[in-house]
Amino acid sequence: MNPVFWTIATVLVVAVCATLIAPVLWRAPTADEAAAIKKRRLLIALAIAIIVPVASLATYRWVGSWSLTGVSASAQAAGAPPHAGAMGDGAAAGDMTQAIANLETRLSASPQDADGWELLSQSYAFQQRSAAAEAAQARADAVRAGTEVSPWNAEEFGGSQRSDQGLEALRARVRDNPNDADSWALLAEGYRQRRDFTNSLAAFERLVQLKAMNADLWADYADATAASSGGLNADSARMIDSALALDPNHMKGLWLKGSWQTRQDDYKAAAATWEKMLAMLPADASDARIIRANLDEARAKMTGAPTAAAPAAARSAGISGEIEIDARWRAKAAPGAVLYVFAKAEGQPGPPLAVLRTAVKSWPVTFRLDDSQAMMPTRRLSQFQRVVVEARISQSGSADPAPGDLRGRSKVIDQSAASAPVRVLINEEVG
Repeated sequence: MNPVFWTIATVLVVAVCATLIAPVLWRAPTADEAAAIKKRRLLIALAIAIIVPVASLATYRWVGSWSLTGVSASAQAAGAPPHAGAMGDGAAAGDMTQAIANLETRLSASPQDADGWELLSQSYAFQQRSAAAEAAQARADAVRAGTEVSPWNAEEFGGSQRSDQGLEALRARVRDNPNDADSWALLAEGYRQRRDFTNSLAAFERLVQLKAMNADLWADYADATAASSGGLNADSARMIDSALALDPNHMKGLWLKGSWQTRQDDYKAAAATWEKMLAMLPADASDARIIRANLDEARAKMTGAPTAAAPAAARSAGISGEIEIDARWRAKAAPGAVLYVFAKAEGQPGPPLAVLRTAVKSWPVTFRLDDSQAMMPTRRLSQFQRVVVEARISQSGSADPAPGDLRGRSKVIDQSAASAPVRVLINEEVG
């Protein structure tokens, strides 16, 4: 809340009330004025004192700007806390989830921003994500103590999930007001984060009908469409173009555009897209390393030269091994349980390099990860020398980690050296 704004507003309202009430009370009564009339004058003064402030607030709510109070209109509609406006502009309807995502992206590039971690902690607390709030606050404290911290990591903070209660509240809100674009945007993102793409796409389509789409929402719509169909396609490409038509420098839109161009073997166009993105980022940004590798690959494809991202043996061999589970957790991982196995680049943010989803039949579970299981065609397992393999039993079937899931992690794997099959022991529960 902006104290200066409310102080000035209060002074002005009091001044107006005094101007109106003074003539009513201070005018000397005539000899003929009855007691009833005197009482009526007091009631009129009291009515003025009540009606003027209420009318002022109602008028301001209708035609004013909540940004002067320190709260954006979109955040107000979404029930966001007063500090939400500091996280930057969100979606067309200004949703809180997008604002948090913007802050998470910033902390991926600037992990030493103590105030940013503090704000992220408060935002998580508002979403009732207490564990994530505590983790973010711990990082804020560590930075202020002079300790180096790693960038924001979706796995550590549990992703940007919305609780079942929150989603139900949003569903109720759009049932009562089908034209509430703020709530539709929140609902679309909430479903997308939970990988419920059927409902997410329906919410995005409603936003299109309401003409409430902006670059952020178009990029997320393209992302959800690609995830639901197994990869970028012509529909998602049109959505990417819609995002970039509104904001030619939209980072996620450009990333998806470069990925689509690579998928279409249009390496010249892809190289131009990656070059544009590199020019927009600090040289030491974490994403810059990935984009530079994408650019090198596109240039190599254009000339027919082999890429130097990883040894040929790593590109062909992939990673194989076994997943075992600690005996104390076996009762929670009955046959048919959903198991996710994924490889991640050591010490780097970003999506997994390869993902396998399977059902547990018996233990141990054998697995193989290679470039054919890449989430993005321009970010593959063979491009990274040092990786780790993680395995997670998902109680809900969702790819996003949730309390009650079971997980384990391998040691760091050096793909440039011959090694024995990888063994991962699932031995902890997600809190």
